[in-house]
Amino acid sequence: MKTIVKISLLMMTLGLTIYGLKVKFLDAHPSETLAVHLVIPIEHQALNDIVAGFEETLSAQLPGKVSYKVHNAQGDANLQRSIFQQLAQEKAALVVPVTTTTTQLALKLIKDKPILSLAAMYREADRTGHQITGVLDEIEPTQFVSFLKAIHTDSSRVVVIYSADDRRVKEATELEGLLKAQQIPVKRLMIQTLNDLYTISHSLPQDTGSVVMFKDNLVASGVTVLKKVCDDKKILLITSDEGTIKKGASLGFGVTEKDIGIEGGKLAVKILTGTPIQTIPIQHLSDLKIFVNVQFLEKNETLKPLLEKISTQHHYRLVLIQTETSK
Repeated sequence: MKTIVKISLLMMTLGLTIYGLKVKFLDAHPSETLAVHLVIPIEHQALNDIVAGFEETLSAQLPGKVSYKVHNAQGDANLQRSIFQQLAQEKAALVVPVTTTTTQLALKLIKDKPILSLAAMYREADRTGHQITGVLDEIEPTQFVSFLKAIHTDSSRVVVIYSADDRRVKEATELEGLLKAQQIPVKRLMIQTLNDLYTISHSLPQDTGSVVMFKDNLVASGVTVLKKVCDDKKILLITSDEGTIKKGASLGFGVTEKDIGIEGGKLAVKILTGTPIQTIPIQHLSDLKIFVNVQFLEKNETLKPLLEKISTQHHYRLVLIQTETSK
């Protein structure tokens, strides 16, 4: 009996010694952090807000244990491919692509690392065979059309500006059909490059009442160009996020970009602390808001009762946003 007790005490002592050595090893190697790589297709305010929410949340819950690197593809598809090819060879605890097209490329090139996508659209079925989960932020086209119909109280035209990305073309075509079904005049204008935005923004139809853009990274990166034209012609510039409102757009309808990052940060904590990624369901954000440019509203006070009415009827929270240039 004494022998058994001695053996038990010896094993306990050995266990505590090993634990102590492990703690000392971690303390002696503060640089041994978990490498998290975020990939954005291009830089603009909305994506910056997502990244900020993600990093703040993850750092708060795993302080000092995570290192970050944000890779900006600068709107270059070849550069984005090169980034993922490099990440496939590196030691990374987590790869975080932001937006749908970036996530699609990550899935093709990253095979042996967990992927956490932010602001990307895909189905649970698409996860088969991949180490991926993520946070969705898309709104139903019918909800967006309902908002546009409520805002358009006259017979003015909606101009939809979008990039040549297959997904954006599909969105613009669908939106055009839904607007026409509501008897709202509509025109689609597609751009291939940012330079195209300068050209088409000066050739808007005379009866344009609003210019609409999606969460389209190429178009969003040139929002200040659209703002100037729309301001000069007294046209509404309606977007799908609050980041473009900070750059001067009139109104936005969607979810808060930083919330996408915050929810992503919470998922990252689970992944990095050992929860199998396959067991973590895709997260949906459904708290829709109307983002309002404060400076725009001050110049168009007649819109305030209408916005409050839409907010009350549809339970959308009004969020007032100051433009960056006014600070």
